[in-house]
Amino acid sequence: MDSKAEASSALSARAGHVVRISVPVNVANDFTLFTNMLKDLGGRLGCKQCISGAACFFDLEKDYVVNEKGQILNR
Repeated sequence: MDSKAEASSALSARAGHVVRISVPVNVANDFTLFTNMLKDLGGRLGCKQCISGAACFFDLEKDYVVNEKGQILNR
């Protein structure tokens, strides 16, 4: 079996361990806040030392505010 098939098979077998995390930009851009969040996440996933036992996908939050004129405001 080639490495792509093995990786796909391994991920499918661990489908219950896929985690999606939405992170505010200020946390993603602050090393201390981000690492503290990772430690908390690891603890919630069962291992405070790491998150390697789960397939974690990080999304940056993108919030837009629109005023009454229909214009997007800077955030």
